Amino acid sequence: MTLPVMEEGKLLVDALNTVKIQVQQMKRHLELDQLMDVLKSTSPMLAELLTVLASLSPTDMAVFDALRHLSNYLYDADTQLCHHLTDLYEPGQYAGNIIPWLYLMITVGVPEAPVKEIMKDMMKILHGVLHPIRGLFLRHYLNGQTRDHLLVGVDAGPAGNLQDSISFVLTNFIEMNKLCVRLQHQGHSRDREKRELERRELRILVGTNLIRLSQLDGVDLDMYHRTILPSILEQVVNCKDVIAQEYLMKVVIQVFTDEFHLQSLDPFLSATAQLHPKVNIKQIVIALIDRLVAYVAREAESEDPKGTKKQEEAAAWRLAERARENGGVNGVASLESNAWGALPTPTFAESVSTPTAENGVDGAATTAERPADGPVDSVAPVASASTMRKFRGVPEDVQLFEVFWQQVVELIKARPDLSIQDITALFVSLTNLSLSCYPDRLEYVDKVLAFAAEKIKEYSE
Repeated sequence: MTLPVMEEGKLLVDALNTVKIQVQQMKRHLELDQLMDVLKSTSPMLAELLTVLASLSPTDMAVFDALRHLSNYLYDADTQLCHHLTDLYEPGQYAGNIIPWLYLMITVGVPEAPVKEIMKDMMKILHGVLHPIRGLFLRHYLNGQTRDHLLVGVDAGPAGNLQDSISFVLTNFIEMNKLCVRLQHQGHSRDREKRELERRELRILVGTNLIRLSQLDGVDLDMYHRTILPSILEQVVNCKDVIAQEYLMKVVIQVFTDEFHLQSLDPFLSATAQLHPKVNIKQIVIALIDRLVAYVAREAESEDPKGTKKQEEAAAWRLAERARENGGVNGVASLESNAWGALPTPTFAESVSTPTAENGVDGAATTAERPADGPVDSVAPVASASTMRKFRGVPEDVQLFEVFWQQVVELIKARPDLSIQDITALFVSLTNLSLSCYPDRLEYVDKVLAFAAEKIKEYSE
């Protein structure tokens, strides 16, 4: 049952006042080392989460702050041998409801148990919380409490390793996203706008899992390409929710490194074509292009000035040769232009109708067709970007424009509902990409303009 706004606001104020009082009592008992009294004051504070958590936003988590204070005290007391965590672990299990019990268990932890086993146990017991908002906040709290304790080793043993940490965070991400998506079906239909607003606030909690993945020490390109990205994209595509898909795709672009993006353009852009029809895919693609253009600009500034000058002179020479041989019209490039970064480019009609296998190296396909609806396929391993020759930070096996060109063309074909304004915006970004990364490849610009003219003609008819 949905409460009126005024009544809900009053309930929230009363709950926060109760939390404030209980926090003061808890701190007083902590100063006196009165452990049982600490539990007595913590339980009613946590019980408030049973009634008003649905009214709280991510910025109003006074309870989390109190539990963080309690967690710091318990850690200091345990390391200084004042109290063992066993003194609180067993009494904490007698909390009257599952929500307070889970918060206490996460805060206290399991003494002298392997981190891998703790993570498994936490994932299992959290399935008992089915309420979307309570489950979101509880899992977010678990995410924050485990942040500094995730495993980063590579040894396969009972103690766990980096793969276990990746699996733990990915599982938490998937479950939190499901809870956030399910929230849209809660309550009465007349409160739809209010629920949408809540979901836009709560989606930040889901995104923290992706931030955590990007911050894990030891994650390399192969792990990202084989495990992390496919799992994320599969969940994003399968959730079929506009709010979740738009937000999570943008978070992926923001939090992971440019090097990772350069080596995973095909699966990311292929997944973009499978998103809900109401998702603004134009913004997603443009955001990725803009980030990579900025990356190329930074790398160009940091390169050796002498090497940069030679590359610019070579590019200018290739451009002049091509213009003289072709009379200013695109055609087959000269042999000198067949250096890296200047591969021969097919005509516009050929590039759209016939996939080109030469655009990638070592199986890095750049003309992937749009996959059928369903889970995103796993991707093949890639070589480390650090072992490849680069130009402006772009590995030599990544034909940046060709990848975006083929994927954007497939995207436009797969999404006939795209407006001419969105298509034009995509072409502008592609042109900026070409001029920034391949200033001597004017045929790339011609290709974009030719396709743009064709689409405008179709639109006018």
